[in-house]
Amino acid sequence: AAWGTVIFSGPLKDYGETIIIKHEDRYATVYTRLGQRKVKLDDRVKQAERIGYLGKGEEKGGGPRFNFEIRYHNKARNPLFFLP
Repeated sequence: AAWGTVIFSGPLKDYGETIIIKHEDRYATVYTRLGQRKVKLDDRVKQAERIGYLGKGEEKGGGPRFNFEIRYHNKARNPLFFLP
């Protein structure tokens, strides 16, 4: 994602370790179910900067996973809209 400022970094009930980054023009990206967070509140992050690590899979035989969301005006947007 693009550069931005961390507006949340911590555990969220039902979502695990979570990071929310505010970007320009009222966009935000949300990363949940992380294994470990590398950023804290108010950190400024650059595009392609590592902000955390994947966690272990929650289901038997399941591999690592995380959730990614793009929000605009606090409403979820389809990430495919942003691909070239």
